[in-house]
Amino acid sequence: MQVLDLRKVWEREQEKRRFIVTPEEAWLTFEWDAPHTPLSATWEYLTTPRLEQQWAGYDLVERTDSLGGRFQPETTYHCAHGEIHFFNILLDWKPFEYVSLEQNISIGIKLVQTRWVHATVSGTKLIFYVRKPEGPVSEELRQVVVGGYNEAAAGLIKYLENNHNQ
Repeated sequence: MQVLDLRKVWEREQEKRRFIVTPEEAWLTFEWDAPHTPLSATWEYLTTPRLEQQWAGYDLVERTDSLGGRFQPETTYHCAHGEIHFFNILLDWKPFEYVSLEQNISIGIKLVQTRWVHATVSGTKLIFYVRKPEGPVSEELRQVVVGGYNEAAAGLIKYLENNHNQ
């Protein structure tokens, strides 16, 4: 009989696949607090498309890959909010820490981002780092993006507070 400790192999493999937008390369940085919310609940709402539909107010959320099961790198899904469509691909994730994804948005912009969740004394802190898109971005489009993120985060925080604040 032989016993192999695969922990070091697993750790090496996890480090090898990391894809993270760092604070230094961020074009936009967002930070929000979800008071009195368990990190696990925040993570679940942030990384489950059908739950994202509830807090983001999407008309449609559908998984578009054939991978099945839970999220994993290369998972793809499509969201729609009115006439705006989001085509998403999961680039990397480390559950309960971060998820990195690419969003191709029908308003003519592709956003690559890492969304972090951190437990705090009073709840959960969300930090999003968004890489600058290729090509020029007008100030008007930048403001639309900033407004969209802030609106979605407000919906998430309100949803979490209403569903997890006893």
